Amino acid sequence: MVTKFTASYAAQNKLGKVSFLLFGSLRKLIVLSVVGFVVFLGISVYLSKFLNIQYSLFVLTGIFLSLSLLSPVPNGILNGFQLYTTLTVISFISALIKLGLGVLFVVMGYGVFGAVIGLTLAQLIGLCLPFLFLLALFSVKKEAVSKMDLFHY
Repeated sequence: MVTKFTASYAAQNKLGKVSFLLFGSLRKLIVLSVVGFVVFLGISVYLSKFLNIQYSLFVLTGIFLSLSLLSPVPNGILNGFQLYTTLTVISFISALIKLGLGVLFVVMGYGVFGAVIGLTLAQLIGLCLPFLFLLALFSVKKEAVSKMDLFHY
């Protein structure tokens, strides 16, 4: 959905609507992500005792999942702008960072906790990378997008 509307607004040179779509979508998904994280933490208390797994691993997994929920928005905007090479490079760099940090923390002796913290940090970095290419949208005056158009799609 983000990709389709970004492409449409970009073709009409309505960057204000793309900016509104980016930040409006992120705002809503952040709320959903925080609610999901809290619910996940509540369930994790019981799961960690039942499965005999450290609660901190569940916390890191919850953070990872919350960040994963947010990343399709900036990536969809890049896709809508048809910046496929940029998106591919970001995906590749993100995968390398995940592998590198995971292996690094495991080798440093953190074990499974190190692998999960490496994945979580890499997910955060992967979420931030697309914004380097979307800086122009920060300075554009936002134009409201019709919610009915979004819902009809």
